[in-house]
Amino acid sequence: MNLEVIKHCGSVLFLESIFPGIFPQASWISPNEVSIPYIYAIPASFYDGNPKIRVMHEDKDLKLHCRRLNVRFGIRTFNDVNPRLTFVVDASSRLCEVLDKCDVHVKKRYAECGGGSEWKPVVNRDYQNICLQLKATVLDDDIVKWETKIEIYHNGIFTNQRIEYSNFDSQELERLFIPGVFVDAFFSFGTFDTMKKAGINLVVDKLIIHH
Repeated sequence: MNLEVIKHCGSVLFLESIFPGIFPQASWISPNEVSIPYIYAIPASFYDGNPKIRVMHEDKDLKLHCRRLNVRFGIRTFNDVNPRLTFVVDASSRLCEVLDKCDVHVKKRYAECGGGSEWKPVVNRDYQNICLQLKATVLDDDIVKWETKIEIYHNGIFTNQRIEYSNFDSQELERLFIPGVFVDAFFSFGTFDTMKKAGINLVVDKLIIHH
């Protein structure tokens, strides 16, 4: 590697550290980059009287990037007060370890903030999988406007296909999230407290689907 390449790489790393917005993917880290002792949780706000908790790593909001997650169960739609779209993926042992520690901290902080709902663990330990939630707004006529950035790859090559709108509760969604396909997920942490159940939401900011 010549000196100019080294200087260029150093400049990129320097800019990433100062201006993460220029390189948005630098905001996410892999589970292997997480230092377990530096995970903690702090109160964020109250919504409808329910506490919201932030998951932190060192001095930043924890955001994870996981490659090649196997889709175990395809898209599920919940058309209730706040329509939600979720799917289930298998989780590595390391990802489960990180999420379990997040769960411990958030559950403790939730109780300290006065939360009283039954806590739902973020990892399904019976099958070692997790549920990911997509960000979307349901418009009139059941049209979904995706807030999660979704890209489609075929044989490792970007197809220039980005999903911005689709029908809610349709075969179109099922074709995107076929069990057995792999996804790269960039997700952040939220919390929910509804119908006397509380826990962590893993909210997908960007998703790459490999077909």
